Amino acid sequence: LGIIEDVDEAWAAHGSVPERGARAAREAWVQCERDGCGKWRRCPRRVALALGSDGRFFCKDSRDGRFNSCTRAQEATDEEIDAALDESMQADFEAELAARNELTRERNREYGKRKRAMELSERAARGEIEIHEDGTWTLLKPKKSRSGVRKNGKNGGGAHGGAKKTKINGQKHDVGESAIPPHPGHFEEWSWIQCESAECGKWRKVQQSVVAGLMPRDRWICAMNVNRDFASCDAPQELGDEEI
Repeated sequence: LGIIEDVDEAWAAHGSVPERGARAAREAWVQCERDGCGKWRRCPRRVALALGSDGRFFCKDSRDGRFNSCTRAQEATDEEIDAALDESMQADFEAELAARNELTRERNREYGKRKRAMELSERAARGEIEIHEDGTWTLLKPKKSRSGVRKNGKNGGGAHGGAKKTKINGQKHDVGESAIPPHPGHFEEWSWIQCESAECGKWRKVQQSVVAGLMPRDRWICAMNVNRDFASCDAPQELGDEEI
């Protein structure tokens, strides 16, 4: 959001007009507590955060010379201030959402790395690959067996190139390397999670790692879905509740 942490630097960078849109999150509006005043004054957000819930603010505390007296008019109307605060809250929400999405992506990347490392360790244990110290690995050639090898069309070779034969329902069939089923590839585990937006409540299909990575007090909403087809509360639910 670009919030300046140092109070003096924040006041030095304070603009002459109220910020709007996402930049509105860099500012705050605080009310003068002097009896008979009650005007709202614009200040850097760091100043408002420093006040906390118990701090008191008066017009004279403003470093903006145009509005550092209770006798001077309010910089903006209450309606304009409310609009700026709404934009500030929206910017806060979007920034938090972006941070949560990045955290989810990072957790997914780490989960993928750990799962890949486990798969490689299992393959190394089976003698399929050799893992080197630098993290790379080499595919090992399978050892050839001499049992059952045909020669000159008797024990091996021939028109079928060494393929074994078996009988299925009384008919002979070749059983060679081509009969080995292909590797199913990477297997991804999926789960269902419910949007916690009060206006939504739809169930979304997500990777199991997303659900596993949520803390007890974490919230999840449709906008956090990496599947952009269902990353909005306006998008329909992929399956009915009964099917899920």
